[in-house]
Amino acid sequence: QIYIDPSNFTENAQGAKIFVGKTYTLREVMVRMITESNNIATNQLIDYMGYDTINAALKAEGFTLTTIGHKLVGDSTYPKHMGSGKNRSTADELTQMMMRIYSFTKVSDEEILNALVGQYDLDFGYRALVKEKPNIFWIGEKTGQNSSVIGSTVAFKVREERYVMTVTIDKSANQARLRQIIRDVARHVLEDGPLETSHDVPL
Repeated sequence: QIYIDPSNFTENAQGAKIFVGKTYTLREVMVRMITESNNIATNQLIDYMGYDTINAALKAEGFTLTTIGHKLVGDSTYPKHMGSGKNRSTADELTQMMMRIYSFTKVSDEEILNALVGQYDLDFGYRALVKEKPNIFWIGEKTGQNSSVIGSTVAFKVREERYVMTVTIDKSANQARLRQIIRDVARHVLEDGPLETSHDVPL
């Protein structure tokens, strides 16, 4: 059981179900962090695990360019114990993370996969690919958006092969453009096969 400390309050997207001052199972906090992109859940998990533990785990898995340095902020409210470092990652490492989850090499992968399939935000990859069936089929994704970047890491099938791609656009909130890029890449894979220089590697 995890108590959601009021000090971790910040604004969430409409429909988010984690509330400060309440107690939840670790699984529910983790699942809602993923499915809802829940800021409060993320901040509480940072407190629960600690920056050092999270970053050591990322490094141990080979993700040397991904670091967690501060909590998440919604519209305007900063949580306490914000952290002074930077949150960083790369499209390549996000793609590799998703590929590993879909390879089911860890016991926790199925739990994470179920959460990704239940992603509430369907405006990016899902919406881009939903009309491309049956040859192209959306499997799951993790979306993200802040004042600096918009993006999504999407798992999808082209016929019988599974692929993962990460698309980000800096300094933009252009969801239509993001969807178009995702759709164009998936169609290219269908028509011509994956780009040799791309990180869209079959799982």
